[in-house]
Amino acid sequence: FRGEGSTRRVILCLAIFGATLGYGYARRHGIEFAAGPRVAAIQGNVTSEVKHDPEDWQDIYRRHERLTGMAVLEQPDLIVWPETMFRWPLLEMPDDVPFEELREANPHLPLRDLHDLPVRKKLQTLSQMSNAAMVIGLETLDVRRNGFRSFNSAAFVQPERGIVGRYDKRHRVIFGEYIPLADLLPGLRKFTPYADGMGIAAGVEKTVFEHRGFRFAPIICFEDTVPHLVRDLVQTASPRNNDSRSTIHDPQSTKPLDFLLNLTNDGWFHGSSELDQHLITAAFRCVETRTPMVRAVNTGISAIIDGDGVIRRRAVEPRTGRSKQVEAVLVDTVPLDPRRSFYVTGGDWFAGLCLTACGCFCLIVLTGRWLPRRQSVGS
Repeated sequence: FRGEGSTRRVILCLAIFGATLGYGYARRHGIEFAAGPRVAAIQGNVTSEVKHDPEDWQDIYRRHERLTGMAVLEQPDLIVWPETMFRWPLLEMPDDVPFEELREANPHLPLRDLHDLPVRKKLQTLSQMSNAAMVIGLETLDVRRNGFRSFNSAAFVQPERGIVGRYDKRHRVIFGEYIPLADLLPGLRKFTPYADGMGIAAGVEKTVFEHRGFRFAPIICFEDTVPHLVRDLVQTASPRNNDSRSTIHDPQSTKPLDFLLNLTNDGWFHGSSELDQHLITAAFRCVETRTPMVRAVNTGISAIIDGDGVIRRRAVEPRTGRSKQVEAVLVDTVPLDPRRSFYVTGGDWFAGLCLTACGCFCLIVLTGRWLPRRQSVGS
């Protein structure tokens, strides 16, 4: 009987394995990825120590400007800079509040200097010189009467109009970008090495940008490691505008989002295996949502990933062929995926079902061990 049971288990395992392979083959067979926009991912190589030194900000900008010039030679439609690699903050202030009143309400901020920075003009000029739209990672300071908030942002810039959109990071890194429960229990800050005011505020809105008829959504840093956040973004992207004037993309497409952009700064990890792990994690998000992704990553690994999770191309340094801790440029077309994802449609019910099944299995095992003991004690 034991032999028959073992044989059945082996047959069951082989059947499940074969079904998995068959499903994968069926999903990938015969799929044609249409050529999307031509996107350039700029990859700098900036260490975290240098990034936070204001004296090095101009050098960081010039290095990314040079890489952008290299990308322009291949005439991309869209150019993407990594997370916070434009070091000067974007200042946002309400129009109905006098500037002097905001200065008095925020005496610790150099508002006059920040106000005089030509950030908007600089970004538009850069976009005009590139003859391409741009998504730039930077910090946003939102100054109000009752204080200010700092956001980790992605600014969308078009040559003709300048900054036309902004996404603020919603899912922050615990302890790296905020201290949990600090607002409810301020005393917790005494047990951390961080000064008051450390961290960033969380964005609240999902944002979709559109250029030449293509729709894309930015996610910043480790947001590409959060399945439900990416699913929610892909699922709830507003429907495509059928009045689009694009002659490149079919405006009747029923898929609301064409691709994802991941702006990341992995300079904290100094070329470790985390860079490879981060890339692999991003590939899982593409498979789950059947949506391609373009990654622009400081220190690497910048890449284009299709809806099957295949890494089509990586940014590499031409002389060495390395993709980590190097300055590089990646320019290629985005492979558009027409499929809709079962996970995007159904959500996490399958994972919940598996968790429930595991709980029931554990309960059965524990009950099976407990009942014989009760019987033996009663006898």
